[in-house]
Formats: sequence, C-alpha cells, structure tokens
Amino acid sequence: MYRMTILTDTSDGFPTVSAIFERNLVAVFPSLVVDINESNMIPHNLKSLLLSESEGEIVYVMFSGVNPVFLAMRYIEYMIFNTAETERPKCIIFVLSNETSTNFYIFYRFIWMHDFLDITIVELLQKNQVGNKLNKPSNFLKRTLVHQYNPFIDTYKKEYFSLNTKIFTNKLNNFYGYPLSTAAYDSIPSSLLTDDLMFGKDARVIESISSASNFSFKLSVATSYEVIYFVANGIVDFSATFFQAATPLENQTPTYRTSIFVQSSSTHLLVRQYPKFKTVMTPKSIIVVIVFALVVVVFIISVWLLKLDFQTWTVYNVIQLLIGNSVTFEIRTFKERIVFICLVLVFVSFSTCMLDTALQIFLRKKTYDTLDTIHDALNIGIRPCIPDMYAIKGIPNDSIIHKMIERSVSDCDPDILTFEVNCILVSTDNGQALESLFSRNIDGWIIKLIKEPLMPSWTCMLFSKTSPYIGRFNEIIRRLIEAGLIALWSEWDKSWFINNLVKFDERNAMFAKNIHKLFIGSFQGSI
Repeated sequence: MYRMTILTDTSDGFPTVSAIFERNLVAVFPSLVVDINESNMIPHNLKSLLLSESEGEIVYVMFSGVNPVFLAMRYIEYMIFNTAETERPKCIIFVLSNETSTNFYIFYRFIWMHDFLDITIVELLQKNQVGNKLNKPSNFLKRTLVHQYNPFIDTYKKEYFSLNTKIFTNKLNNFYGYPLSTAAYDSIPSSLLTDDLMFGKDARVIESISSASNFSFKLSVATSYEVIYFVANGIVDFSATFFQAATPLENQTPTYRTSIFVQSSSTHLLVRQYPKFKTVMTPKSIIVVIVFALVVVVFIISVWLLKLDFQTWTVYNVIQLLIGNSVTFEIRTFKERIVFICLVLVFVSFSTCMLDTALQIFLRKKTYDTLDTIHDALNIGIRPCIPDMYAIKGIPNDSIIHKMIERSVSDCDPDILTFEVNCILVSTDNGQALESLFSRNIDGWIIKLIKEPLMPSWTCMLFSKTSPYIGRFNEIIRRLIEAGLIALWSEWDKSWFINNLVKFDERNAMFAKNIHKLFIGSFQGSI
C-alpha cells in the first residue's frame, strides 16, 4: 500500500466536503498530514521526512481559496524546492474546494515547464443547501470535476467525476510525435557518430524506445563531459550514449538519474605485451635426452655382447644411425642385420619424438607473462595510465588501487602505442574486441585484456533529475534485455568493429587515430 502525504492549508474552518475527503484518506491510507500555510515554519525534521521515498510516493494537496490557480502554483513551487535533493513524487493529486469551476490550463502549462507530468486536479464545487434536504451521492458526483492535461498534444479537459473516470491516464504510452532532445558522444563500438547519424547498439536501443513510444528526438554530438553537464542541467532530456555506472541505483548522485542497468561493462586494464625470448626445457625434453643416452648405451653393450666388429660398430656410427644420417660400412652377418633393423625402428620413433620436442622448443621461444589479475600486472612492472583521478572515486580502500595510482603517469596521454604507456583503461566490450584483433604477434607485441575488473560497473542511460520519462524507458529496456536483443546487438557491434579495422593496411596509424578516440570516450564515460 502506498503511503500518502497530504499537504493542506490550516484545517480550521476547512470546507465540509474537503474535510470529509481528507478524513477518509487518512483513515484508509497511512498518511502524513502537513500544514503548509506557513511553509517556513515547518520543522527541519518534518521536511527531511517529506524527502524520504516512502512519504513521497503519492502526494495529495488540499486547499481552498479565491484564486485556486495561484495557490496551486504556490504548492508546486514548494514541491520544486523540497524535491531538489530527491526524486519527484510518483503522482500528485490536487483537491480543492471552490464555488465555481476554474480553468487550470495556465497552471498545467506552468507545471510542464518544470517536468511535472502526472498531476490531476479534483475540484469539489461548494453549493449552499436550503433547508434540510438529503444530500444524495449523485448530487455529490455532479459537483465533482476532474481536470487533466496531456502535454504531448497540448490538450486540457475537465469532466464530472464518475465511477469510470481514470484519475491518471498513462500518457507515456504514446508521445504523439513529441520531440525530445538528447546528446551523444563517440563510444566505439557501441555508438559511432557522424554529422547527423548515429550507429551501434546504443542507437538501436534509442530507436526501439522511440518507435514503441512514438516520439521524435533531436541528437546533439558532444564530449562525454558535455553530455553529463547537459543532462544534469536539463538542457537535454536523456543521453543517447550509455554510460558506465559503478554505484547502485539507490545511491545515485543527486545531479541526474539513471535508467536500469542494461548490461555489465566493467573497466579493465588493457596491456601491451612484448615477448620474452628463452628456451624452455620441458619435462618431455629431458625424457627425450635421457632416452637417447640410454639407447646409445644399450646398443654399445649389445655390440660388445654380440662380439660385432668394433671398428665398424663404433659409438659415432650408432649415433649417426639414430639421428638418421647415412654410414658407409658393409653389413656381413645375420646378427648385424638384426641390429641394423632394430636401429632403424628405434630411429623412426626417436626422430618423431625429437622433432616434436624441437618444434615445441622453437614455438615456445617467444613467451608472454600470464596476466589474469591486477596483481599479475603490477608484479611484472606494468605502469597503467589514469588520466583523471575522478575515475576511481568511490572505490574502496585497496592497496592494489593505491599502488596503481602511484605508478600512474600524471596527465599522461592514454595512447597504448607510445613507448611510455603500456597499459590503459577500457570497457569490457572494447577490450574484448581489441584483444581478439591484436592477439597475434605481428608487430612485435600483442594486446592482453586482464579479466579481473578494476571497477565493476554496468551501462545505463542518464536522465535529468526531474525527468518523467524514466519509467517508460525502463519498461522498454527491460523487454529488450529479456528478448536478448541488447546482447545480440553488442556482438554485432564487436564483429563490425573487428572486421572494419582489419581492412586498413596501415595498422598502427588506424590504431592511433581511431582507437585512441575509443579509449578516451570509454574512460571519460565511466561514472
């Protein structure tokens, strides 16, 4: 059951019909009645209570006066002030007593300027009764007006209340082509921007929401910093590019609000590795050497026991036969033929093992350090690049993080191709795409993505603090997630990114010009 907050003028002398309405609300719902006749006199602890989410689900405003439009605006201004650091109430119902019906069109235009969408006005018309006549319920309904406004098509209507009257209609199901403003920045591969177009997973999500809700939007291209500024100050309605958020929804920063989490996209270290040249003697290699020595000894002993020609069956000739070289001596006796056949059989099996070992030694000549955790990267002297310290705010006290900051280059240029920087920060999708593309040693180095996240986070959209659209956007995003479309679009983006990058001949130049922008965009978009 929702908790209701009832804001009223002083209850003394309140009209009879409105007083009955108020008493019924308080009796049925757990309610908080606040007298805001002198709003400055409300205790601080009561104002704090009004800011709590449980008290702000539904707000009833009850008042009466000679200028109801002005009084209603006064209440709205009071709510704007008191909801500056918290979310807006889910819905607001104005209940007022008046002798004649009032047109609230100007009031509705005023509140829409402050992003108030779900506000219904219930007007109780007072009528002086003559004599002691029974006041029938039908008479009460005929004196109750409901005022509603749809800002998307700018229509205002008032109608008499009936049992079929909807106090709140879902206006967000259809925006009727209403224009919204949005901003985006380059975040390859999720969003790729041209002068007037946007591609990638983020664009597909926005297009799906726009089609389902029937609204148009104007896209502005900006940097990630500018997008956050535009959203926080209400210049745009939402961000078209998804940002990375490390904090849960209940701990959001008060300057803007976020959608539900769309998908996991943590921040990882992307490391450039150079190979180490060394010969690795595996246990199998040692076994081959031991077997080779035993074979030579066994055949020399066999030659001595069989009393063969010691001038022909020397150690040198036996080794020559074992490794497959030709020897010039004549086999005279049956015993020598048997020994020779055995040598050939041993040679075939031994040379196979020898070749396998030699290939292993050759292929493992270039080795790379195993990098699975952040500890592994720091232990081999990896120096990460953290251009802005704000990216690690909110991270718990961790010795690994602090050690990384100490080794970081101050005001460094996060270009992994430079000699000084061998580690940068990227999101999960970007890191996986780059690792798969640069996992082969072509230019003397490879790129390795460390799977342990430096900062676990999820992607989400940003909205202004007072945005009324979050519920509708979350509803459609949840459907896209459940249908598996967002995961599918992410894989398409990574495949497109890899396939198009391979087409360029000048690999390093392409990497420096385009991937540099990728790293900057993804890193600055981490919030």
